[in-house]
Order: sequence, then structure tokens, then C-alpha cells
Amino acid sequence: MDIKISLFFISTFFLIFGGFIAIIPILPKFNHDLKKKVHQVKFQLRMGVYGIISILLFAFFPFNDTIILGDLLPMISSFILTSLFLMGYIRESNLIDEKTAHQADQILTSIQIPAGFLSFAIGFLHIIFPKLILL
Repeated sequence: MDIKISLFFISTFFLIFGGFIAIIPILPKFNHDLKKKVHQVKFQLRMGVYGIISILLFAFFPFNDTIILGDLLPMISSFILTSLFLMGYIRESNLIDEKTAHQADQILTSIQIPAGFLSFAIGFLHIIFPKLILL
């Protein structure tokens, strides 16, 4: 199997999986235990590290051989998801004071759902149209 295809699916999987995780709060009949697992500190950190790897893969190993510009939307979407996961890690690990955590919570909650839908859609479109410039 071609390594480029493997890297493509690894980085695109982050968009789809991370987007799904970001929209979990609006799913009313979702497993409560899974929701708790997703908000654990270790999970947030793992997804943040996976997001950094995804950003680097989109930036330096594009599927259509156009560096940076080739996978611009997936890279931006990965950056937004990664920052959400890392801020979630910082918030849950009590590395910042309560007031700052509350302010960050308001900002993160307002962009989490739209970023999740955007990442989910970009991930699927990126699989369907992998050689499209900017996607």
C-alpha cells in the first residue's frame, strides 16, 4: 500500500472522528458513559496530539502534491479541532484558575458544535474528492 494513501486516511480520520466527538453534546440519546470518557483528561490530550500530527500531515504530505494550499481547509479544520481538544485538556486538568476556565468554557462551547459539523463535513468531502485544491 502506498504510504501517501495511509497518511491521507490517518489525517482524514481525525477530521471525521474529531468532528463527531465535537457534536456529541447535542446528541440527546447518546451513551452517558461514552460522553464521560470523551471528557477525560487523557482522551483530550491524546486527541490533541493526534490533531497536531494531522495538521503536520495535511501541511507537508498533501494528497494532491500542492504543499500547504492543497489541503488548506482540512488543515484549518484540524487546527480548530486540535485547539478545542487541547483547551479541553487544559480546562479539565485544572492548570488554570476557575475564572479563566469559565471564560474559556463559554468561548469553546460556542464554537464546538459548528467546528464539529464543519470538520465532519470537510472530512467526508476530502475522502470523496481527495485531489480537489483547497479540499
